[in-house]
Amino acid sequence: MKDYLQKSNEILGLLGECYAEGYFQKQNYACVTLEQIFKSKKYDKIEFKFGSKRILVDIPKEIQKEIKKFSTPSCLFEPYYVYDFLVCKIKSKLTRHLKTPMIEDFLWVEAKSGNSPISQNQIRAKLETKIPVMLCRAEGVYVNLPENVGIVFSKL
Repeated sequence: MKDYLQKSNEILGLLGECYAEGYFQKQNYACVTLEQIFKSKKYDKIEFKFGSKRILVDIPKEIQKEIKKFSTPSCLFEPYYVYDFLVCKIKSKLTRHLKTPMIEDFLWVEAKSGNSPISQNQIRAKLETKIPVMLCRAEGVYVNLPENVGIVFSKL
């Protein structure tokens, strides 16, 4: 079966998030979406993704309430999260459980494609956080992107 996926703002936003995650992995940061944190309901130990690996990170007590607050969506029916990711610096690519990270090892990340604006809610949240906030703009997402991408499905 073949279908087509049309270029849309949602697709461009997802591409921006993919590029941001790839960039942070290159810089030895593991990533987790705020939605994943919310679904796990765990704020003292969080599973981060580093490529295809999963890394368990013990969260410093001083930032657990903040992580809980920022990873709780403003509306459950159409969830909105203030930022896209929480990232944590990994000392070694062989790490499987990071037991003693420092607060400065963490960053909130908002990924944007092109010139998408920052929301007032994101600006307000930045003033309330102990964790630094990083804006990651993926430039060139719109360049040479086809209007439609063919998607082919087949049974394995």
